[in-house]
Amino acid sequence: MADMDSEDPLAASRLRAAASSIRTSTVPNANARRTGQTRVEKVLFNKTELLIPEALIEDVSVFLEIVTPSLWKHAFTETQRAQLMKLLPTFEENDLQEKQTTLRLMFGGKNFKFGTPLRSFHKKLRDGNFHPDIVKYAALCRKAKLKEYHYQQQTYYASLLKEVLVNRQRILEQVYLTPPDKPLRFNQFQWRPNLSQDKSLEYRVDVQVS
Repeated sequence: MADMDSEDPLAASRLRAAASSIRTSTVPNANARRTGQTRVEKVLFNKTELLIPEALIEDVSVFLEIVTPSLWKHAFTETQRAQLMKLLPTFEENDLQEKQTTLRLMFGGKNFKFGTPLRSFHKKLRDGNFHPDIVKYAALCRKAKLKEYHYQQQTYYASLLKEVLVNRQRILEQVYLTPPDKPLRFNQFQWRPNLSQDKSLEYRVDVQVS
């Protein structure tokens, strides 16, 4: 139930809008199927595709009726529960007891930093954040932003090196031309904004998405 990436409110809103447009597409049953009498929808969790009933996705009350302590106790083996509990925060004292308390509070609807984990997860599920196309799009955005970050870092250091070399040459020239009995005077560094920011890859991606 980890959060997706992070945190950019603008990117998150665009993902929700894209998910909404996909789920309300006029293409019949683009991502929904029928299993007997139950309509299901495909979602992608941690590179694993699952089919989940639409009622569970659309109605939080149905979701909360299913995801309960009883489900945790009877639907998972002891090994699976132990593996899942490793994803919880680690406590310095009484680790196992504190983790069990955390689980009880989570299933009981306790707020954790301005929200309940189960309701927060269901909201992302309902908004389409786990739709396979949205997951792939988010991954591409993360790769594009990382690539842009490395490019900006390289550009920054190249510009910084150029500034250092130019200023060094100016200082040497001033030292050479200044008489010994006169003090040296150096021009203060003036910051110049990065005028190429509006042409960055992230900006171009945002323009394409909007």
